[in-house]
Amino acid sequence: MVKFSAANTKLKKLYKVAALAKWLDGGRKIYSFDLLSGWACPQADKCMSRAILVDGKRKIQDGPNTEFRCFSASQEVVYTNVYNLRKANFDAIRAIVADSTLSEDDKIYAIAQLIQSTLPKNAGIIRIHVAGDFFNKLYFRAWLEVATNNSSQAVVVGLTQKLTNINCGKQLYCKMKVRLTILIWKSITTIPTPLSLTAVISRSP
Repeated sequence: MVKFSAANTKLKKLYKVAALAKWLDGGRKIYSFDLLSGWACPQADKCMSRAILVDGKRKIQDGPNTEFRCFSASQEVVYTNVYNLRKANFDAIRAIVADSTLSEDDKIYAIAQLIQSTLPKNAGIIRIHVAGDFFNKLYFRAWLEVATNNSSQAVVVGLTQKLTNINCGKQLYCKMKVRLTILIWKSITTIPTPLSLTAVISRSP
């Protein structure tokens, strides 16, 4: 079982972006889907931080090259419900990835179905990863399936540090015509307007 989160303060600003109004009409909402910070961030370096358990208590652990502490990892140390939700999401997806009885295609399908089954019916905009990242190609491709299945009713936006860890190849980006916009987070300084909602996968050069 996985769970989506209501929009945080930053995401709520999207309600005021005129270009997104059609995706939020009829009372549709903004949600995020999150994983454990640091643990689900294979490309993290200068922002590498994660919540760890020490004597039964959560504490922050920075990486060897950390220059600025990840805000979402800090949240997971302070707020038990936030930590538990993100950990449950991460554990559920990793369990499918680790299932040796499933083929890669079956794993992608199972992850996509797991996400789809709990996607709020009133979702208009879905932000993938306030916390966490696309930690492997199966998980990434599952989100492509979810975006395809919901392309007529929702915009799916994923923020990532890099796509190199996904290793899906250029052919995938040419073949998959879905409403999934991928933004490389280091190039984003403000909420983009109008967010390049072009029904294709957007990839930074």
